[in-house]
Amino acid sequence: MDDKNERQKYSDMLMEQGYLNNSHDLVIREDFGEKINKTASPEQKDVSPFIQMCMRIMKNNSRCNVILFSKKQFTHAVAKSGRKLYPLLDDVAQLTGRAVRCIDSLHSIKKGLLTHNALFVRNEGCLCMAHDLYEAHALAMVIEKASGAHIAGFFLGGGIPIKAHEAALMRLIYVFKYSKKRK
Repeated sequence: MDDKNERQKYSDMLMEQGYLNNSHDLVIREDFGEKINKTASPEQKDVSPFIQMCMRIMKNNSRCNVILFSKKQFTHAVAKSGRKLYPLLDDVAQLTGRAVRCIDSLHSIKKGLLTHNALFVRNEGCLCMAHDLYEAHALAMVIEKASGAHIAGFFLGGGIPIKAHEAALMRLIYVFKYSKKRK
């Protein structure tokens, strides 16, 4: 999606379908230009500590315009387990790299998002950081799919994760080749 109008149409479509209202919390940088109901601004006095922390992360990170907190069924189940999510599928390796870490507190988020674009928050869900809403939503969908594969693999005898160096290479190729084509 190259054009800002297309991204805006995509954002509007997600809001109309209620997708973002039911299973996600969303924080968007105010000056990013996306018009979403859940956009937070620093002047608001009634924002939660989580949203304030997200706004601080976005202020200090130029590649982050959207933070989406996914609480979908499989994602929430993996977050409750407290385990790392290793990529079993190639699209997960491309979008997340070697693994999605699980952190125990909101205090660890800022440090974790320096090196990862997704983190599980124990007992809560998954935090997805992206340049735009399209990327954040894609990341949340892929993590939900990977969480389902992880749970199914656990009950069926375990899945075989992609090797760490192969996952890191897939991530690098995605970042430097495919994601550039979208912009």
